[in-house]
Amino acid sequence: MTLFPNYDNIFQNTNFIMSPILKIEKDNEKKEMLFELKYQMSLTIGQRFKMMLKKSEEMKKLLE
Repeated sequence: MTLFPNYDNIFQNTNFIMSPILKIEKDNEKKEMLFELKYQMSLTIGQRFKMMLKKSEEMKKLLE
């Protein structure tokens, strides 16, 4: 069983900004993973680094 049988489709439209929140009625791991990939691909490298640094600061504060 392939987790992403149509993974080529997620690379077609990456020139948009998606919401970071997925709303589905019941758990669906495939939809969640595809959503996460699409969302990450919609971000610029700079946006991804800002998110990473923000999360790193959040974790650092939790561990203090």
